[in-house]
Amino acid sequence: MPFKHPVLTCPICGDKFRPVKEGKKFCSSKCQKRAWNQQAKQRKLLNAWQAKRIEANIFSLKRLSEMPQFKNELSRDNLISGGFDFSVAPTSFKKINDSAESVPFYADFGLLLQNDSIPTYKIIHLKS
Repeated sequence: MPFKHPVLTCPICGDKFRPVKEGKKFCSSKCQKRAWNQQAKQRKLLNAWQAKRIEANIFSLKRLSEMPQFKNELSRDNLISGGFDFSVAPTSFKKINDSAESVPFYADFGLLLQNDSIPTYKIIHLKS
């Protein structure tokens, strides 16, 4: 006697259906495609939101690096009040000298940690 799958509700259209195979979530390929399209749209919006946050960090680092009082070092508070968001992941990590330490970069701007005990940073601009 073949295994009978329980009746499920399609998360897209709300129709009740009995899946033919195990693991089926949607009542039809039309609903499955609609779900994929919704997920793709959400990913696109999330990527755009993340890109805006990265751009904001790049803008903050550029502006702060042009201020004479911040040429040598900045505190974490200076960076935050300048609009920098530490929760945004860097776009890359690069080694800037012979040390084994990689520096987080946002496009052309790196943020080198100079002092661990009292976090102070130096903005590094790699001109392209």
